[in-house]
Amino acid sequence: MRDAFATTLLVALFFYCFAVLVSLIVPKKMLWGDPQTRTRLRALKFYGGTWLGLFILLLIVIPKDTQTPKGSNDVKPAQVSVQAEGAPSVSGQEKTPSTPEPIPVATPEPTPEPIPFTKEVLLEIETKVEGKKATVFGRTNLPDGVDLSVSVDDKTPGIFIGQSHATVRNGQFSAGPFGPDAGLPDGIYIAEIVMPVPSVQSDAVREIIGQKGEKLAGKLVSKDSILGEIYLEKQVEFFVGLDRESAKIIQAERNAELKKEASYIYSELNRLVREGRAMDRLRRSEDNLELLRQCGNKMRELKPVAEEIRTRAEALPRKYFSLGVASINITLCVTCSRGLAMDNCQMAAEALSEAKKEMR
Repeated sequence: MRDAFATTLLVALFFYCFAVLVSLIVPKKMLWGDPQTRTRLRALKFYGGTWLGLFILLLIVIPKDTQTPKGSNDVKPAQVSVQAEGAPSVSGQEKTPSTPEPIPVATPEPTPEPIPFTKEVLLEIETKVEGKKATVFGRTNLPDGVDLSVSVDDKTPGIFIGQSHATVRNGQFSAGPFGPDAGLPDGIYIAEIVMPVPSVQSDAVREIIGQKGEKLAGKLVSKDSILGEIYLEKQVEFFVGLDRESAKIIQAERNAELKKEASYIYSELNRLVREGRAMDRLRRSEDNLELLRQCGNKMRELKPVAEEIRTRAEALPRKYFSLGVASINITLCVTCSRGLAMDNCQMAAEALSEAKKEMR
């Protein structure tokens, strides 16, 4: 009965505690009578006094555990026996109260501190090619949980590039397989492993390698010039094909073909720039219908050529990026649009200037 009453008092205490807080904020909502007397002081006296009275009453009625542990004060009566002479003698002795043995409390195992990473970073990369697709794997002494960026790139830039992620587990990592559905073309490839800056790693990893990677050391370590954080990178070369020598030959042949194709596109784009600039005389003849007709004919002649060159330029590896830019501008350079055409001819010429540097 006392337990139930104590529980009721406890609930009432929580209610009045809430009422005190509300009445201090909006006393006029929690009091009645004359609005002028609905003040925070009156609300505090009413609800706060009630809360204090309930609290004192709870302390009085709360049940106290007065029971002693079973067997702690059990005393066996002394056993009295009669001797031959009839004098009583105590054959049993009064036992002292037994104290229960304390129950051992399990102490939680202390969490081990992260081992500081002070060793030189080691990173071994291996590749395996099966079915014309490559898997990249390896070993490292980086801590578990480190996120790595893994990429495979053809040595002829733009033929193939694949990217993935790997997480270090027990000193090992693996990513792949890399390659299109038809498989990687024969040739030489580069597998690259990069450990991104610590700010993108987990908290547990940063505890070991340092918040900015300051605990990492070795020849693989580099510092980001903008973020000021440490990152790692390493590359290995591998081949796809019968053997490395055959792959090198195929790679060289492919590079020669691409260089020849790029040279042709470069030459055609330069020719189209000259043609587009020469058309400016025809574009400006607003009153001469014959010249405007000649401009239209020239545009219809050059536009298919410009479209074909653009398609071929966009198929080139990213090494020849500027040729692709010039091919976009050239499609407007050979139109009869006054102003717009000449602006694009100029932009195409500037892109071709950059392309010449890329082709060296």
